[in-house]
Amino acid sequence: MNEPTDKPRAGSDSPSETRPLPVVDAKAPDPARHRAPEEATAAAPARDETPGEAAESEPADESPYLRADNLKAHGHSGTIVEGLTVSGSRGDLLALSGNSGTGRTTALLALGGRFGLDTGTLAVGGETKPDRIRDLCAMTTATPAVDFEEFHTVREVIAETAVLSRGKADRSTVERWFSALGLSLNPKTMWGHLDAMEKKLATIALTAAEETPVVLVDDVDAGLDSEDAAAAFGALRQVADSGRLVIASCVRADPPVDTAISLR
Repeated sequence: MNEPTDKPRAGSDSPSETRPLPVVDAKAPDPARHRAPEEATAAAPARDETPGEAAESEPADESPYLRADNLKAHGHSGTIVEGLTVSGSRGDLLALSGNSGTGRTTALLALGGRFGLDTGTLAVGGETKPDRIRDLCAMTTATPAVDFEEFHTVREVIAETAVLSRGKADRSTVERWFSALGLSLNPKTMWGHLDAMEKKLATIALTAAEETPVVLVDDVDAGLDSEDAAAAFGALRQVADSGRLVIASCVRADPPVDTAISLR
């Protein structure tokens, strides 16, 4: 993947370059190849079989794991996100809903400590420093700027994710998440030859495999029809049920989540 420069482009929801996700100052598929999580498994795997067991160490605490109050961030062309207030606990599924240009990718980056804030407060797991917040939040892609290389194979994408996650998303964990989400891919297939749903499920699995308390997924329903979008949200629900706080950005105005924050 390619690495972004310091600042995002003016007026863009996401940084201007690609890969890995940095801190920036300013800001119908074939069912035989992939199945919706509901079809792939009758229910989410039992806790002792589900990837992401690190999430089980969550302390009993009534307060939200992530709390963002009145966040504001700007790019070269002005304010991108303003007045963003979000809170969620591990096990919750949240969505930032908005059309193109509403700042949903920037908002997601900001919640993960990956975009500089002008005002507001952000705490994740009791941490308020951006570098500590980044350690608690996994975010694999922020399309179109940060994405996997089209000519890399699935095997290479898995290996790259392992390196960029400092070994947290190892191959066996990724493969367990592939299985949990009903995804079967030939490791020799190029990323660019996967269809939209395969890429989406693979991205969710790769992000979940980092086993951080917070999982951030950008554009979860982008390029998907209603049936596949529902399956993608179902996959996110499985990740949340493993004990993570999952926050996704989406276009859909009424996503099937616990809390939807409209950026429109």
